[in-house]
Amino acid sequence: MGEKDQKLEDGDAKLLIEVEGLQLRPIGSDEPVLKGVDLNVREGDFIGIFGESGCGKTLLCLALSGVIPNNIPAELKG
Repeated sequence: MGEKDQKLEDGDAKLLIEVEGLQLRPIGSDEPVLKGVDLNVREGDFIGIFGESGCGKTLLCLALSGVIPNNIPAELKG
């Protein structure tokens, strides 16, 4: 079995994205669209982001990719 075929255990996989307590409020909105989002993505993980229209999927992706600057305790690794 090749290295890519072996299942990575949580403790063995490299942490690529770590977010704790993400809160984002779009400009012009009184209420945050995202509140208290925690996310850990490790090497080899597959994630899906889904929800109703306007729930913050795109906002989350833009924040994680650095397109939206933010002042939150978040760290992107990798």
